[in-house]
Amino acid sequence: MKKVFLLINFMFFLLSVNAQIIKNGSFTATSDGLISANVAPPWINGCVSNGLSPTLFNDPSILSDGNNQYLSLLGKNYPSVNDFNYETVEQKIQPLVAGRYEFSCNANVRLANIHLYEMQLKITLKNYAGCAQGLSTEKHLSKTIGVGAEGNSNWKYRTAIFCIPEELGNTFTYIEITTIPYNYESNHHSYMNIDNVDLSLAPVNLPMKYEYKINYKTGKVKVRGIAPLPSDFTEMYILENETGSIKEEFASWGKRPDVDGWYEFSTELVCGESYAIKRGAWADCADWREYTYDELTRQPPSEPSAFSYKIDCSKRVRVKPKKPLVNMDDMYVLIDQKSGKDVASIAWWNSSPDNDGWYTIPGTIFLNNNYYIKRGVWGPCTNWYEYRIYNVKSLGCKTYDNLYNSIENDEVYIYPNPASSFINIRTAAVIKEVLIYNNAGTLVLKKKASSFSIEELESGIYFMSIKTEDKNYYNKFTKN
Repeated sequence: MKKVFLLINFMFFLLSVNAQIIKNGSFTATSDGLISANVAPPWINGCVSNGLSPTLFNDPSILSDGNNQYLSLLGKNYPSVNDFNYETVEQKIQPLVAGRYEFSCNANVRLANIHLYEMQLKITLKNYAGCAQGLSTEKHLSKTIGVGAEGNSNWKYRTAIFCIPEELGNTFTYIEITTIPYNYESNHHSYMNIDNVDLSLAPVNLPMKYEYKINYKTGKVKVRGIAPLPSDFTEMYILENETGSIKEEFASWGKRPDVDGWYEFSTELVCGESYAIKRGAWADCADWREYTYDELTRQPPSEPSAFSYKIDCSKRVRVKPKKPLVNMDDMYVLIDQKSGKDVASIAWWNSSPDNDGWYTIPGTIFLNNNYYIKRGVWGPCTNWYEYRIYNVKSLGCKTYDNLYNSIENDEVYIYPNPASSFINIRTAAVIKEVLIYNNAGTLVLKKKASSFSIEELESGIYFMSIKTEDKNYYNKFTKN
């Protein structure tokens, strides 16, 4: 699978951002305009919905609460007597090109009588004035906004998004605002107050990037967007295998994220196989856009197996990892260096560290006996590998960290000796080169490391030259 990072940022380059289209959205009027049937130009009465006639009983008003003027629309409904009336206003606007538009206003509902008073605000973009005549050329788009009963003093900011497709570009030349009920079967009689109306072209740069993390123990993948999408966009995550077949997919509305915003796939990744994750998004007037991460694998990075040890006065061995493991498990084994037999062991599932991170290996060791400790590390996708410390011994009632912390600058330790598979060199100096010669003086191995395999050597006695920055050291060892 090719590693491709696909980023398509969704942008509308149409008109300048937030260019206001509506005029007199604050419904400013002269003192003479603060009466019924006067809605402050360029607003005019729209197509009213009532039980008698669309030309009657449309009486929108401009009211004032001191320094502020606002629109007030009646909404009432008494179904049993066919008495209903929903006032409306409209305004002629410039032709709207294709694109994404945001409508906003401040609104509240005030009670006229004891009946239910929750209403909705309906906004319609259309290409005709007044009421529709049923012509095939008539076009419109509508959105509704819920407006609760906050009362006159509690204005709430309301928004709606319009997406005008290319085929309807330059079609709509009117905007209409009207009240409608939540329930046409319920009695209500109330007024909707509206102010600061705005309709603006609102292009968006869609933030499609996201992040992911793999739990290498469980094989599960979590994803979350780096930035939230606009409310009118829907997002979906797709997990594909290396052949492009979909293993799992979900949309944001059908899955709940955790407290940190992460969504988790239920599919467990197979070790060593490649996968891809796509984050797609779309809206009413937007094609599918996506951002893809390719070649995800459940193959954890190598984690350090090195550790420290100390022996207390009770001759108990304690161990502590240099760094805690994240994706793997581990086990410590204490081994008698002479016999090679296991003395004791602990593993991640049957032990807990103290407050300082030290684990205690059960049992005690004998005074002056040599032991070695190995720490094995493994995971679901990783074979066992280990780190060993040799020449572990109790020197009596003395607590100390690794024996090799006390190495002087001119000291070098080689262990194990005899050795069968690998050699370790402990020194405070920086090793530049290691040369190994057989008993005949022939160079048989050349290394630049402090630990290396000697399995390729035949059994016998070997001589070692260790070159550091300051001097050379010489030693010998036996290969079993």
